[in-house]
This record gives sequence, structure tokens and C-alpha cells, in this order.
Amino acid sequence: MVRRLSDFGSTAQPPHIATRVFAWGLQNACSRSQWRRLRPIVQRNCTPAIWDEMASKFGLDGEGLSPEARPACQTSRRRTLDRAYTDLVHTEVAKMEKKLAQTELLEARLKGMETMIRSMEQTIDMLQRKR
Repeated sequence: MVRRLSDFGSTAQPPHIATRVFAWGLQNACSRSQWRRLRPIVQRNCTPAIWDEMASKFGLDGEGLSPEARPACQTSRRRTLDRAYTDLVHTEVAKMEKKLAQTELLEARLKGMETMIRSMEQTIDMLQRKR
């Protein structure tokens, strides 16, 4: 998600603004421990210029907001919007975590296949030497 926003932006915003809005919302929706885990993923998928702007102007390179520093919701409409946005962010985070797990699984399978290919090559070499 971050890479797409960083490369293409959104329908309403250019890349640097769309990425900044998503990353800032993600940081605000996450606990400090979640942000510490997700921050490197966000940074890795941003262009360096976008990450530098977000880090210097919006503090996204920090540990995340403490519960006391989070903006208070003044109205029920604001709480509803915050909840909806938080749910959206959590959904996107869950998708990113699922894709990461799938990637790790594929990498493990690839390593297994590489090991099997090496074994087959050794067997072929051994059979050719016996001839």
C-alpha cells in the first residue's frame, strides 16, 4: 500500500501527500509497539525524499504517539470517523502482514526447491561418473 501511494499517489492527492496521510494515520492508529514493527516497512516502501519529509516535518521516525498525546475526539461524529479510519488501517496492516507471511512461506519453499535441485544435480553427476 505504501509503495503504491509513494509511486502513484491517490485519486485525489500526489504521492508525497497520499503517503504522508496514510503513514500518519497508521502511526496514530497503532500502539507504540505496533508502530515500531511497522515503521521500517513503511520507510522501506517510501521513496527516500518522501520518508525524509515525513520524518522531519511529522515525526514519523519516532516511537509513535503515547496514548496521552493522541488528539481527543470532541464529537461522536469524529469518534465514528476515527473508528472507521482505524478499522481501515488495521485491515490494511493485516493485509500487509498476511502478504509478508506469504512471502516468507514462498521464500522457504524456494530454498527447499533449491536444495532439492542441488541434490538432483549431485545424483546426476554421480550417475554420470559411474558410466
